[in-house]
Order: sequence, then structure tokens, then C-alpha cells
Amino acid sequence: MWSDWPLPVPQSPPGAISGTKWLDVNGDGDRDAGDTGIAGWTIKATISYGGVTFTLETTTDSDGHYSFPDMSYADWEIFEQLQPGYQQTYPHDSSGNPINWDVTLDASHPSASSIDFGNFYSNPGLAVEKSST
Repeated sequence: MWSDWPLPVPQSPPGAISGTKWLDVNGDGDRDAGDTGIAGWTIKATISYGGVTFTLETTTDSDGHYSFPDMSYADWEIFEQLQPGYQQTYPHDSSGNPINWDVTLDASHPSASSIDFGNFYSNPGLAVEKSST
């Protein structure tokens, strides 16, 4: 029966997680003036509870913004679903390797914003050749 499952139930008021997905034009891992939001990307939030992993998904809007409203107070992992030709440049560790966000929501921190992702587009199938005519 469903009542036997230890599902996390959102508190009242519930928590929220939000951020922006942006195109890192120069691939430096910093959001610069020309780095605009990217629409249509899938952002995921996972939580492990009682030995079961739950995953929520949302999609970025036309400005690259996303939001997970009505979140339970818990430890969440937030990550993007990478698309072909893109490399994640933000967030990253001290060596520049891409990482996911670990977000804790609780009564003293019921929401988290600026949980952002940056990506550089590099098309490995694109080759430029110079020819003489």
C-alpha cells in the first residue's frame, strides 16, 4: 500500500530550487555579458529516501530559467541532462571538472536560487579547411 512508502512530503510552506541554464560562449566557466539563457534543456533533481531514488524533471524556459517549486526539505542533487555537442563549464571543481549541485533545503534554508549551469558548444563533427582556388 502507498501508505507504507516513506515518501518525503513537502512542508508547509514547501521549499524551492531555481536557477538559469546559460550558453558559455567562450567556454571560460564564468557567466559573461554575452552569455544568454538557453531554452528547452532538461534539469533534474534527485533525492534518495528510504533506499529509493526519486527524480524530478523540469525544462528551462525561453530565458533559460528553471524552477522546482513545492520541494521537500531534504538533501537534493541538481544536475542537467547534457545535450550532444555541449560541454558543461559551470559548476565545476577547482580543477575545472564539471560537478553537480548538492542542495540542502530545511527550515532555515527553505529555498535555493542561482543553482545555475553553463555550457560551451563545441561541435566535434565540424571541421574547417582552407582551400586555394
